[in-house]
Amino acid sequence: MNTVTRVWLTAAIMGSVAASGFAVAEYGAGKGGDGEGRQGGKHMYHHGGMYGGKAGPERWLGHMAEKLELNEAQKAEVKGILEAAKADAQPLRERMRANMKAEREAFESGADEVALKKLARETADTRVELMVHGQALEQKVRAVLTAEQNAELDAHKAKRKAQMEARMEKWRSGKGAAAE
Repeated sequence: MNTVTRVWLTAAIMGSVAASGFAVAEYGAGKGGDGEGRQGGKHMYHHGGMYGGKAGPERWLGHMAEKLELNEAQKAEVKGILEAAKADAQPLRERMRANMKAEREAFESGADEVALKKLARETADTRVELMVHGQALEQKVRAVLTAEQNAELDAHKAKRKAQMEARMEKWRSGKGAAAE
């Protein structure tokens, strides 16, 4: 396997790990979809979401407040946490977009291996920062929840993880590649 392939493979794996983080995994849950994060053949993060409108704290809170049976005080506190986290993560998301664009442009222009590795490291570092941000967000939200609500959240995350792994396995076996 050549170096460029390894760099792209590493970036893809890091993206998969980041995608399994708290916020992304939780935004993907909900009624009305096919249980695979898609609605009407469009990926929900880029095409308006399963409830219409963008994925975000309000939609996550609406769904999970019902699922976890949050009281009004919990809803208000979690909403504040999610809104602050969204604002805090915005510069990281913008940096990630810029890094990925620079990677694509460098790759397409035939940049050398050193330049590609540097860009891939910058992207990976930003992904790690986003993952750490997501973990901190999850801990803040979990601090608001009761033991029972945390257990329900754990069960929900396990279900979402199993669904994602099933999709990945389907894709790897070639049965989902054409549909994706």
